Amino acid sequence: MDINMPMCDGLEATRLIRATDEVASAQILVLTVNEDQESLFEAIKAGANGYLLKGTTTGDFLQGVRQVLGGEAVVTPKLATSLLAEFARLAKAHGSAGPAEDEPDLTFREHEVLRLIAQGNTDKEIAAQFSLSVHTVKSHVRSILGKLHAENRRQAARQARQQGLVADTGGQRRTPG
Repeated sequence: MDINMPMCDGLEATRLIRATDEVASAQILVLTVNEDQESLFEAIKAGANGYLLKGTTTGDFLQGVRQVLGGEAVVTPKLATSLLAEFARLAKAHGSAGPAEDEPDLTFREHEVLRLIAQGNTDKEIAAQFSLSVHTVKSHVRSILGKLHAENRRQAARQARQQGLVADTGGQRRTPG
C-alpha cells in the first residue's frame, strides 16, 4: 500500500479494508517515501501490519513482505525508535493508566485536526494541510465530536480550549497568509 495515491490515499484505503469483513484480515504493508513519524503513526492506527520506505533494498523488502505475511510487524529500526519514543512520551504524559477520566481519548491526528478546527480551518483546508482526503477529515471530525460529546465544530473548539486541549486563540479565525 502506498500512502500517496490518487482519489483514495493509502491510509484511507487501509481503513476501508479493515472495515470490510471479507478482507479485514488482509496483511497490509505500507511502502512509502514518507519517513515522518506522523505518517507512520497514522498507518499503524489505520491498521497497517508494516511500514517500509521506498528506498529499502530488494532483500529487505522481500524479507518485510515475508514477515508481514507471517503475522509479524515490520518497521525500520529508525522508525521503531520513533514509535518507542512516542509511546514513552504518551505514557509519561498520561501516566501508566492512560488518559484521565474527564479527558477525551483523542488520537494524535484528532488532536491536530481539533487544533485546526479551533483555528477556524475548513475540512478542505485541513485535508490540504495533512495530505488527506476531505472524507478522511470528515471522519476525524465526526470522531472528535463524538469523543467530546459536542454537537458541532464550534462547540468542540470551545470545549477544547476550556479543557486545555488546544491553545486559546480567542475563537478568532486565523488570517490566511
